[in-house]
Amino acid sequence: MNVSKIIFDKLFIQGCSMKTITAYELQLEKFLEWVDKPPLKVKQKDIEEYTKYLRRNDYAHSSIRLSLNAIKYYFVKIMKRRFEISMPKKHEKHTGVCDRNEIVEAIDNLRNPKHKLLLALLYGSGVRVSEAVKIRHDDIFDDYAVIRQGKGSKDRKIIVSDIFLELYEPFKKRKGFVFNGRNSHLTVRSVQEIVKKAFKDRHVHPHMLRASFATHLYESSVDKHKIQRLLGHKDVRTVEVYTKYSKFDPEVKSPLDI
Repeated sequence: MNVSKIIFDKLFIQGCSMKTITAYELQLEKFLEWVDKPPLKVKQKDIEEYTKYLRRNDYAHSSIRLSLNAIKYYFVKIMKRRFEISMPKKHEKHTGVCDRNEIVEAIDNLRNPKHKLLLALLYGSGVRVSEAVKIRHDDIFDDYAVIRQGKGSKDRKIIVSDIFLELYEPFKKRKGFVFNGRNSHLTVRSVQEIVKKAFKDRHVHPHMLRASFATHLYESSVDKHKIQRLLGHKDVRTVEVYTKYSKFDPEVKSPLDI
């Protein structure tokens, strides 16, 4: 089933602009990659979980509405599925943070070396889950890594912790995705399960590690504009959700090494 072609044909007939058509195609492609199942097997719960995922990963309110509108158009209007898809209300929220010692303990709780490495990247570098799963061995260097085509389709350098580099040492000569799955890279859902297992009794989702990265850097007096660049945010006001205070410090070090 060629979802993109179906979307294109329907919207083109309705006289929609190419900009709208392309946006809907892209949003459907992203959702189907995340859900990792054929369109006919998608359930109401999948869409609800995807909405939560978008909110937890700093997607703008307008981006979330665009994504849900594309999903609704395809599944409800074209496929005639009886899904209830409501648009989220716009509000500012803090997702919560973890204590640094709690995160270190969670890493130690994991036996799988790749899973340890994954948590060290999520917290130690503050990357989004969607960025972490797509990082390749060629993107990791001696004291930094590069996120290719991150949010906004831009490359950016990220800091990596000494602990991450130590855990990465046995894998450094490999090729392809660092966190490989069965056919490609690890799925977002797999990452959620790994994080859940690591923290055992506490409900922690991956984005809390990114929030912890930002908050702990603030608490270490790192300038908010530097944190903004490390997180890949366009607007520094997004960073200010994590804390109200910051001081200038010319040196940035991963919170996992502090």
